[in-house]
Amino acid sequence: MSCLAVLAVLLTVQRAAEITTLSPWTIRKLLATGKLPFVKLGRRVAIHPDALHEFIEAGRTHDADKQVASVPPGYSKTRKRA
Repeated sequence: MSCLAVLAVLLTVQRAAEITTLSPWTIRKLLATGKLPFVKLGRRVAIHPDALHEFIEAGRTHDADKQVASVPPGYSKTRKRA
């Protein structure tokens, strides 16, 4: 992939925030702490989509694949009013 092609797919902080449904502030905090790799282009910060994908996958739990909400013992889905 050429340099221009890579530059075309890099994400801004705002776009990464939209994709992850996190705030831009949270994305910047992840960048500052080194939890999310980035590319510095002059004064701009860019995120490679693969880096964002790896970050998301690293946070995935095995239970997330099931997508079944369990009800804690002693809790009722319906609330009875007195």
